[in-house]
Amino acid sequence: IAAINHLSNSMNSNTERQYSDTITNTNLSFPSFSLMNLKILLCPKQGITNIKGLSVLKNLETLDLCWNQIDDIKELELLKNLKSLYLMNNKLSRIEGISELKRLEILDMSLNQIVQIEELSELNNLESLNLDFNRIGKIEGLLMLSNLKLLNLSRNTILNIGGLLRLITLKSLDLEHNKITRIDNL
Repeated sequence: IAAINHLSNSMNSNTERQYSDTITNTNLSFPSFSLMNLKILLCPKQGITNIKGLSVLKNLETLDLCWNQIDDIKELELLKNLKSLYLMNNKLSRIEGISELKRLEILDMSLNQIVQIEELSELNNLESLNLDFNRIGKIEGLLMLSNLKLLNLSRNTILNIGGLLRLITLKSLDLEHNKITRIDNL
């Protein structure tokens, strides 16, 4: 944010009138010419509700939008260079807008209101997936994640641990505080 403020201060007055380099309490907005080479953007705890301005950051590799008020992430589908995406503690009820993020290695969507695991089957580079503290009732949609090493599904409403059979690279699995009564189908 400090870099963005510095960038805004360094622009001439004509450019300042034409383009807006602002992060407000509710929106992210970037001019398409200024931050094209940005690789890392950290904006946790900003009260952000709308991420529609992010699509211009085509070179972004790490994005942290934790502890905001975001309920729609479809805009992220254009950020095809993302490797790490942190969306912990927002207002997300669906996993959407990330199926095209083929380079994604780390995804944290914990502390949201997600009820179903979806749109992850194409993320072959995904190594770490954190979906704890959601409302997920069934383990599904993970079979094609051939590089997944860490999976956290703790504090959900999972009854059955089926759906993990083909995850042969998995090194760490956290299922604590679910509703599992039997361990079978491993």
